[in-house]
Amino acid sequence: MLVIGNFGLSYDQSKAQMALWAIMAAPLLMSNDLRRMRPEFKQILQNRAIIAVNQDPLGIMGRKIRVEDGVETWIRPVTPVVGVSGYSYAVVFFNRNIMGTTREHITQLRTLGLFHPLGYRVTDLFENRFSGVYLPDDYLAVRVNPAGGVTMVKAEAVAPAPPVRRPFSAPPPRFSQRQELPVAGIAMTGRNAQLTVIPTLAPQRTVNGIGVPFDYIVGTEGLRRRLRVHALRSTPSPRSIHRPPLST
Repeated sequence: MLVIGNFGLSYDQSKAQMALWAIMAAPLLMSNDLRRMRPEFKQILQNRAIIAVNQDPLGIMGRKIRVEDGVETWIRPVTPVVGVSGYSYAVVFFNRNIMGTTREHITQLRTLGLFHPLGYRVTDLFENRFSGVYLPDDYLAVRVNPAGGVTMVKAEAVAPAPPVRRPFSAPPPRFSQRQELPVAGIAMTGRNAQLTVIPTLAPQRTVNGIGVPFDYIVGTEGLRRRLRVHALRSTPSPRSIHRPPLST
């Protein structure tokens, strides 16, 4: 049961309850009236980013992974997931020290189990502030108030960039010229047949001063080892196609 906004919890303690309930996927049941609470507490309860962590579709409960200098670290795998195991994570740093001032807590992402090679986009969920992209070997520094203060961040796994598709700026050139080229290793004995041949090392024809490789449509009527080739269109990646001899 959330007691945020009721008498007895400080502002920092209210943030701590909201953060820990979200990390542990606990039900967010309020025991108060939003119409009668101070705006800063109402803002905690209506924080959409933290509610999204609590309601994450993966449904994986968070856990405490370590305590260092009185600061607990809680972590929960959340969406989006990149690839098979590139989880994003919600992380809570909870300061149990009752003495002292605000503590700067520094941690390496790798030590938290964050190994995604493309890194993580880190955002402070209470402040709604983007901190930057961090790689697994980078260090994250957060400031946490004493006596139950928290800092909650989401480390969203970076997805690989999609491939860039570049459309042709002009249609492929067409040619009416015919030329004779030998095609080694193919015995052409059939009549009234047509065969597509794409050589491994495509010959080059100059178009506006630029060498261009071609697909070839090869007519076989009356031809055996020397073929009349009609170049129809350019191709960016020639491949070798092996065909058996044609029968008559």
